[in-house]
Amino acid sequence: MRPRTVITLLICVLFSALLGCLPTYVGDPEKSTMDPKFLGIWHLPADHRDQLWFVHKLDARGYLLQRYGFKRADDMTASLDDSPTTAHAWLATIGGATFVSMEVLDPKQIASPDSAERKNRYIVARVELKDDKLTVRGISPESIKDKDITTPQKFEQLIKDHLDDKELYLETQTFSRIDPTHTQPIQDLLDVIK
Repeated sequence: MRPRTVITLLICVLFSALLGCLPTYVGDPEKSTMDPKFLGIWHLPADHRDQLWFVHKLDARGYLLQRYGFKRADDMTASLDDSPTTAHAWLATIGGATFVSMEVLDPKQIASPDSAERKNRYIVARVELKDDKLTVRGISPESIKDKDITTPQKFEQLIKDHLDDKELYLETQTFSRIDPTHTQPIQDLLDVIK
């Protein structure tokens, strides 16, 4: 297996517990509107496996996401669990629900734009924001593997037809917004990436 393929597969494996790599996306990245309520630092606490997601404004249509995964030793000392991941993201509304599409950006794909792994680098999730809690339910790759989902339009129709079917989604994850003026709860994680 080529190193480029291994790296892309590792990125998908890392995301699959939360979201999952898919062959296409939903919405139109050229027509989407960036909603500022999603900007900021989001923390996903987990037993010895925290994540921080930094959501930046890319332009009027979308976001730039940076994800860092951490592991904690028995003494609770944090270290990076894997390489940081960067993605371009945009929003779409399907059946009245908000979805985010993320295009995972792997620098090695620039050298090989026609590679097979380039075609499977999307993540799609249903998102709901209430107060400072962001609930994320990734679309399960298993739920579409036997279907002919090759275009955003086909994917959107599938989601619309199965909007509330539990089988469509992966496990729900809940992120907490971190106040950038009060980072004490995650300061040890921020210190690792500085």
